[in-house]
Amino acid sequence: IAAAFTGRVVNLHAPAILSTAALAEALRREELIARQLDALTEINKVVFAVGSVTDQSHIVLCGIATPASLAEYRKMGAVGIVLGRFINRQGEHIEGPLDPRLIGLLPAGIRNREMSMLVSCGPEKVLSIDAALRGGYANRLVTDLPTAEAILAETTRQP
Repeated sequence: IAAAFTGRVVNLHAPAILSTAALAEALRREELIARQLDALTEINKVVFAVGSVTDQSHIVLCGIATPASLAEYRKMGAVGIVLGRFINRQGEHIEGPLDPRLIGLLPAGIRNREMSMLVSCGPEKVLSIDAALRGGYANRLVTDLPTAEAILAETTRQP
């Protein structure tokens, strides 16, 4: 996508989660990863998806979270995932036990960008999408019609 618009892609060559907080901190200090994390703070456009907090969500299936840790975040009010971080109904980042082990931008890092496009759909993502929009992470949304209608219905229920 970036090449089609003469843009530049910033890759992060690091695992999403590490086994310990100390290892994650050590990797964040590695020169290459530190440069990439710094470059991510300078981006003006971002395309991202949200995750759900069901036991079948991508974050569980790929091993970042376990069903038990997911249940713990749900008890703390998590309704969705942005950039691998859990968010509540208002789109606020919920800091929890996985955070020190994660490498990447915090959700706030994509607010106020020239273009921040959220691309997600499906009934299991309605609350996640709505929360991400409430949190100000996206200024554009790409979804399907049934999801859009469900988000609008949710918005009228939860002003």
